[in-house]
This record gives sequence, C-alpha cells and structure tokens, in this order.
Amino acid sequence: MGATTVDINIWADELMTSVSGCTSAGAKQALKATLREFNVQSAAWVRELRPISIKANKADYFLDPQPDSAILYILAIDYLQPNPNDSSDANQNGRFTRRLVPMQVPTIRNRQRTPAAEPAWYAGDAEVPGKFTLLPTVDRDIDDCMYCYVALTMKEPWDGRVPYTYERYHFDKILDGATGRLFSQPGKPYTNPKMAQYHLRRFRNGMAQARDMAQRQFNKSGNDFIYPRWAV
Repeated sequence: MGATTVDINIWADELMTSVSGCTSAGAKQALKATLREFNVQSAAWVRELRPISIKANKADYFLDPQPDSAILYILAIDYLQPNPNDSSDANQNGRFTRRLVPMQVPTIRNRQRTPAAEPAWYAGDAEVPGKFTLLPTVDRDIDDCMYCYVALTMKEPWDGRVPYTYERYHFDKILDGATGRLFSQPGKPYTNPKMAQYHLRRFRNGMAQARDMAQRQFNKSGNDFIYPRWAV
C-alpha cells in the first residue's frame, strides 16, 4: 500500500471476544463486508495520484490501476494552469492551480466540444471507475498538468490489510459495523436484533464522521470552497 498498513486481525480478535460464539472465519468475513461498505459510504481512503499529462485532442483518460487498491471515486482534478504572465514554456515555477469543474450526465452533452487551449470541466464514467472525460478537449500537449484525488477501496485478491489511519481514527467505527452485522444474522448463537440496531446506528454515524475527517485530511480546516469561474 501507499502508506503504513495494519492487518484486520487487530479487529477480529476483539470482535470474537465481543460476539460470543463467532468463529474466526465469520469474524473476518463480517469485517471484510464492513470495510467494503465503510469505503464506499465514507470515501475515507483518499490518495493523490501522480500527475497526468494532457494529450492533444484526447478526450478520455484512465487513471493508473493502483498496486494495492481499487479506485472508487474521483474526488477532484486540479489543473496546473500556465501563468499567462510567464512567456517561458520552460519555466514551470509561475504556474498556478485551477480546479476542474465536475459535470453530470446529461449536462455534459450540452457543453463545448470544440478543442480549446485548456480544459474547463470533466465527467466521470458510470461503468468504468477511474475513467474521466475532459471537456472541452485540449488542442495541445501539456506535460504533468493534472493532479487527481481519488477515494479507494480494497482490490481482489485482498491481502487483509487496510491503511493505518483506519486503526488510529476509525477502529471503533469499524468494530461497531462488524459487530452489528454479526448480531443481525438470524439463527446464530449471538443473534441480537436490538444490539445489532445499536451498533449499526453507531457505524452509520461513524461513516459520516469519517467522510468529514478524510476531506479535512485530519486537520481543523474549514470546508473546501473555490469560487466559480464566473466570479473570479
């Protein structure tokens, strides 16, 4: 993985103690299902990918497959815009960042299609995670100018490891999710619908908190906001 990781056994040991009669295999299956839901709903596993170059008249781009994970969502794409006051193509120090505006279907069909000097928008793909389309297409090559921020999940086959931040910040949230999932299983020695409801409620609240923490990158910053292009 791109950062320090931990094994799910740190949850499994405690889970089997909390849910009497649960097997090791059952605990790990519940944890895996909980982590999948946690990743999808919270988008808490965030990564900045390596820069992407724009190719002339190319509309569709595919983010590189990650060696340790699978891409869920494109959270943002920053475009390293050339400084109009810097006439030197070789001098990259004067460039500044502009965030591309995400567009939805079918709105993107009404946007500009004529190639331009710079992109303004991007759209994802409902069937291909990690694919995006630039709007409009760009009429020149620009090296290493797009920086993508994505949310990740586990890839298959999974090695049973997750980011260290999950242990440090989200340990109890994930434990609540797995515990509630097990308690809700019918016909088991540990079936307990009332406690299942309690733990799953805590899990859902925890996912909302994890989403906010990931967006802030574990600091106390305010919500990210960039003025629309017409306002600057």
